[in-house]
Amino acid sequence: MMPPDSANADWGKRLSGLIHDMWFSVDDLPLGQIQDNLVIPLRMKPKDPPCARLIIPNARVVRVVDTERIGLYDISHVLVQMPERVLTIIGNIPIRVDIAMDDPCEAYVES
Repeated sequence: MMPPDSANADWGKRLSGLIHDMWFSVDDLPLGQIQDNLVIPLRMKPKDPPCARLIIPNARVVRVVDTERIGLYDISHVLVQMPERVLTIIGNIPIRVDIAMDDPCEAYVES
């Protein structure tokens, strides 16, 4: 669960520590407005099967800026922006995934 605004940077760092250098496929991301949980399968290596999932229960809009268009990306870090309620995934290979959320804002990793 996402903490109050004062702890967002620390929460983003903790989430980054859990999923840093894991891989995801841009094809697994719905684009635009969504009405359900956002579940992103995560891999240890690009060709591995998923070993964990990033789950964002109250995701409402997903926006992807994908300049490289290679399909699979490794995660550098996560930013949490409040009060905008946006979780941003930044890749080591250039990609940016912005996920707008409704309250309650939360995200977790499940293996």
